[in-house]
Amino acid sequence: MNTKFQDQGHAPSPKRSSSSGWIKFLVILLILIVIGLYPVASYLQGQKSVKTIDEQLEYFNNQLSSLGVKDFKFIRTNKGDGIKIFSSDYVIAALKGGENYPIFDLHAEHGPLPFSELKQGHFSPIKTKQVLTLSKNSKFYSDLSTAFPKKDKEPLKIEYIHDYNDYINGELKIEEIFVNVNEKGKIKFSPITVKYESDADMHNVNSVYSQNNVLVDVVDKNERVYFEMHELKGTAKFQQTEPNNWAFEHVTNIGKQKNIINDVDIDIGKGDGKLVVTRDPLNTRLVSNQLISSVSIYGRPFGSYSTEIDIDNLHTTSLKQLGSLFATLFNEMLEYDAKNPKASPKAFNEHFERLLTKKHFPEFMAISLGLINNSPKINYSINFENSTGSMKVGYGIDAVPPSGKLDMKDPVNLILLLKQAYLKADFQGYWLENTLKEAAEVWAMKNNKPGASEAHKQEIKDIVHSLQRDWVDSGIMSGTADKASISVFLNPNQKDITKSQINFNGDAMSIPAFIKTFKEYGSKFQFLVAKSNYSKRLESIFKSYGEMKAPNTGKSFNLLK
Repeated sequence: MNTKFQDQGHAPSPKRSSSSGWIKFLVILLILIVIGLYPVASYLQGQKSVKTIDEQLEYFNNQLSSLGVKDFKFIRTNKGDGIKIFSSDYVIAALKGGENYPIFDLHAEHGPLPFSELKQGHFSPIKTKQVLTLSKNSKFYSDLSTAFPKKDKEPLKIEYIHDYNDYINGELKIEEIFVNVNEKGKIKFSPITVKYESDADMHNVNSVYSQNNVLVDVVDKNERVYFEMHELKGTAKFQQTEPNNWAFEHVTNIGKQKNIINDVDIDIGKGDGKLVVTRDPLNTRLVSNQLISSVSIYGRPFGSYSTEIDIDNLHTTSLKQLGSLFATLFNEMLEYDAKNPKASPKAFNEHFERLLTKKHFPEFMAISLGLINNSPKINYSINFENSTGSMKVGYGIDAVPPSGKLDMKDPVNLILLLKQAYLKADFQGYWLENTLKEAAEVWAMKNNKPGASEAHKQEIKDIVHSLQRDWVDSGIMSGTADKASISVFLNPNQKDITKSQINFNGDAMSIPAFIKTFKEYGSKFQFLVAKSNYSKRLESIFKSYGEMKAPNTGKSFNLLK
């Protein structure tokens, strides 16, 4: 009975044993296949990684070439045995004049599952992880390393993942920089971080930049240059739709700034800037905007300001030629510096002037004329605002290519390159009132006085209000005292310069008529100003707080001269 019980309860099932064996066999076989295939897959991934690196370097070199950089490019060379099973090491060097200058070490970890990513809990199939650092054995590194106080960290490190779908995700880090310029000067940058993403051919690139602070404090010949910036942030976007069509956008944000110029403290509030560049085979356009939320001197508020620059229809080919010319000048200046290491700054500048005004002048002039082949337009404006008003000043030109050969030594011929030119200014309220009041406050404080008196502030107000009435009453400006404006538009006649017209404050007239009218208005304005004695009244206010001297002359300072 016992034997029967044991046979029934413990005899193994032949069917189950066969199934387990096959499963174990398949698992072992699969593991062996993976172990066998992994080195092959990793090596193939390494080959793909090398190809991608070379393609990226080629793209970058092409961009340098398009900017006119000659006899210079970046190359990749193997470090050690080249492509290995799990990783590879390379050197990125600059090639100039047939000589290699190592700059970066590149470590690439490749394979179906990069181990360093798995250690961090990242399941990353078929990815390549690359780390770029400064080459320790290079002169480039030895020259820079003294500027980085944290010796236990890489001064510069670029780390990125190349995904299976050829997308790149990465981060660039530059460690803290500290340089003692001299006994009284220093430069300090906090660490910089740039996060970016891109497709493999770098036709779509996005990046985000951040840095806590920048400090430059240098004293040279008893003149102090000091500025600091805090909370720096920025974004950049690059998009290329066709080989010669691309757009670039850069946005910057600065939390606050401080400048010291000749012992004058200037505090600048939040600053925002935006630059957009678009290019196609024919035209290039540049638009730049900047806004500063507040400016104060010795703590006194001077308001805000903004600027806008719009340059359109620049001839793309000529712009590239201009870049090529300046790249040539740069190389020639490097050669001059190498041959004359003890040359003074004056000699250095004189050599540059000789190159530009003599050796390369014909080429420079030809390129400059080429820039206007597509009739470019340039517009610039700056707007100031404070508690008592605003002032906006703008100017612009519409250029046209010359109809024939022009003698550029004759200034009159320059007018024939213009389709239109304008200058205009617009005053809303009394911007000058607050500006001069705060200037008086600052001057009093600088001379250890508590501030400008109420009587002086009232007199400044009366002067500004009366001055702006004189602008309008004389005819120089149109509108009213609190809404005064002036505009001058020049419309040259390309066939007969004597028939050119000027639109002055809305009235069209010939150039001789404009000159006559403006002289009449100017004489009337000078009479009104002299009658009210604005200059001496203002000078008296400021002198009551301290003697004012013109810089480097010893002459008395005159606000209206």
